[in-house]
Amino acid sequence: MMPKRLLAVFTISQFKDLNVNYMSPDFIDFPINGTLDLHTFQPSDVKDLVPGYLEECRKRNILQVRIVHGKGTGTLRRTVQSILEHLPYVESYRFAEEGAGGWGAMIVVLRGLRKANPDKGQAG
Repeated sequence: MMPKRLLAVFTISQFKDLNVNYMSPDFIDFPINGTLDLHTFQPSDVKDLVPGYLEECRKRNILQVRIVHGKGTGTLRRTVQSILEHLPYVESYRFAEEGAGGWGAMIVVLRGLRKANPDKGQAG
């Protein structure tokens, strides 16, 4: 079963594909504000959650994101790094400054969405 907090990362059409009632009182609004704290999620959710969250940030033109994975044993940090390595829209990532989580968080810089050029292909 999908965790309730993960649902807010998906679009309405994706909700319909999942047969989820997004108007349900069980739905929890998940803010897309540039900070993703993974402490509240199951480790098994991270592989789908991180890319979905970053894609939603790009749609909102939030191109610098902080992912808090915690300091713990490093397993979650390594998982997040592996995910980031494979996403073509991740320009760079690094550990956060000490006041923003230090080595318990990543600062991710995203490439913006490409806008269609309305003049492209037209003769001048």
